[in-house]
Amino acid sequence: MRTAAFVLGVAITLISTLAGVAAADNLSVAEVGSFHVGGRAVSLSGLPTRDVVFTAGSQPIKVDPNGDFEDYNAAHRRVRPWRRAR
Repeated sequence: MRTAAFVLGVAITLISTLAGVAAADNLSVAEVGSFHVGGRAVSLSGLPTRDVVFTAGSQPIKVDPNGDFEDYNAAHRRVRPWRRAR
């Protein structure tokens, strides 16, 4: 039963991907842009380093939270579609 569900899932993914590629032929982009707003510089010091394991059984990674960072900022990305005259 699991094999049939897997095959069905792969088939649906493949069909939806092909349909998306066919539909993508009709899309055009006029402009792509981004901008950054606000923020302040923050400096962290004196915090202890620690070992973090992201996956069970893997080697730990040493994380040092000290350093200079940007805080309270926002980035915005935009895409303006191109419209054809009909």
